[in-house]
Amino acid sequence: MGKNDRLWYTSPATEWKEGLPIGTGRLAAMILGDPHRERVALNHEWLNTGFGRNRENENSAKYLKKVRELLKAGKNEEAAALASEAWGGNGGMSGRPTREDSFQPAGDLYITVDKSEKEEITDYKRTLDLENGHVRVEFDKNGKHFVSTYIGDSVDDLLVIDISAWGEAFDAELVLTRIADPRCFISPSAWNDDAVFTENVKEEGCSAKLYFNGNFYNGQFADKKTSNGLKGMSANGLKFLTVCDVRSIGGEAIAYLTDGKSSNKNGEESQGQPEAHVKIKDTRELILFINIGTNAKYEDAWDEINAYDIPSADFNSIYQRNHAYYTKHYGSLSLEVHTKYDDLHPNLNSM
Repeated sequence: MGKNDRLWYTSPATEWKEGLPIGTGRLAAMILGDPHRERVALNHEWLNTGFGRNRENENSAKYLKKVRELLKAGKNEEAAALASEAWGGNGGMSGRPTREDSFQPAGDLYITVDKSEKEEITDYKRTLDLENGHVRVEFDKNGKHFVSTYIGDSVDDLLVIDISAWGEAFDAELVLTRIADPRCFISPSAWNDDAVFTENVKEEGCSAKLYFNGNFYNGQFADKKTSNGLKGMSANGLKFLTVCDVRSIGGEAIAYLTDGKSSNKNGEESQGQPEAHVKIKDTRELILFINIGTNAKYEDAWDEINAYDIPSADFNSIYQRNHAYYTKHYGSLSLEVHTKYDDLHPNLNSM
């Protein structure tokens, strides 16, 4: 492994931008690596509100020749101003409303292992391994060594997570939800089964499914010109579906929903987002398969979900198959950043 192909940290991320990424191109996630309650922040390549999708460019091609001439003449500021006026959106020098919605989060998967009142965490490490295409978080917690491996499975086009404690049984709780947003309504579901299959062979264990439907809504009919950029979009905004399929080797599972309501010490209630939960007791290994669908290119978000099958193989086989695909392409582009500083970040180390 090259010395610049791995980033590793000895503490969890404290905010989203410090997380470690995985993805397939269609799906993506940021891994924050909290040993007390892991957060996996999810995204999809087409997930936006679905309101500002007008891609009909104005008759601005006539400015292209002039912009090129200005650039060739070294008049970069003038070229940038003209280009922004011709093709820019909100935030550019033109000041016109944006033609493209910003990306929206597809939800958060929270993972807690062996929860207890007093949790002692030692030997913590989280790693982004660029050469092998995975993120790994490992730590000792109350006498057990936990290892979580995260991959963007490009073969199956799914996000896959494997969690184990080196053969020891452990308890886990998974929560699937999304940050509260007045523009987005979500409706969660959860169920569990006492059967689990690997390569179509029934094993001791259990399975579960957590998911929620989401819909962006602005409360009014959008202008036709700005609402029908892609098939399936409507005045009510983009619809999407976030799904986590759970496979547990050993153990028992119970799935349930919560309404997101909470009360303070004065008994005053506040409304949060509803959540889908599953608790697993005495599992030896958890394999999580995450998929996200939208109606941006499909008639229904479920159509996109159903277009990608969940592999029945064990995690090692899934990892090795994806690794073979990933390493075939890795290294086709290289980038070197030269700096006079030995340490670019106080919590960043290169190997």
